[in-house]
Amino acid sequence: MVTPTARELGPGRFTWNPDMTRGIQAGGSLYSTLYWLTPEGIEPMDVTLSNGDKKWSLADTLIIARTPTLSITDYDLGVAHGPAWSPDGRTIAFFASPEAIGKRGQSRVTGQYHLYLMDPITLEPTPALDNLYFPGNPYWSPDNRWIVLQAYVGESGSKGLWLFSVDSGDLYLIAKGEFNGFLWSQDGQEIIAVHCLNQDVPSCQDTEIVKYDVRQFVLGTE
Repeated sequence: MVTPTARELGPGRFTWNPDMTRGIQAGGSLYSTLYWLTPEGIEPMDVTLSNGDKKWSLADTLIIARTPTLSITDYDLGVAHGPAWSPDGRTIAFFASPEAIGKRGQSRVTGQYHLYLMDPITLEPTPALDNLYFPGNPYWSPDNRWIVLQAYVGESGSKGLWLFSVDSGDLYLIAKGEFNGFLWSQDGQEIIAVHCLNQDVPSCQDTEIVKYDVRQFVLGTE
């Protein structure tokens, strides 16, 4: 890349298509958004998300943040983060909260999130899962059929590691607790996760590495 990323929004997670010709980065905290990474530099992502009468464009946040004469807090914008490009390059998964529109301060990031799936050509996002709170980054299975994620499911639900079926839309709990990263095995039948032993410590200092067998879900066997 010949130009820097959006320093005004700060660093965030990034993901690339399989041939490494185009990427997506998340940037920002209370006003997080997604934007394109290209060999020529960064580009706004012209994707509109809506929930009832609330809607905003992911591009607006980047444009406003990079305009010195504008203040991002003066605009009603949602929040988006956690982009993940599927291994086959056909789908982009990410979390977003249209409910953040019109809110200020920490309340912007503590509300409900949705998991969206989007075709990288049509750029039409489809809500695949809702009622998520404080979601972590999604990770695709090698066969593009499953997404593992961390979140509270339901405002008063337990936090845990969840497995989402892209085909059926079903959600399965793998384990309760706090996790600080996870990885699929090459055959897509196991998930390796960093489990936080003391959830009261924000930085997740005490951890263990745990392996979860998910064959009963991905293969449909007990």
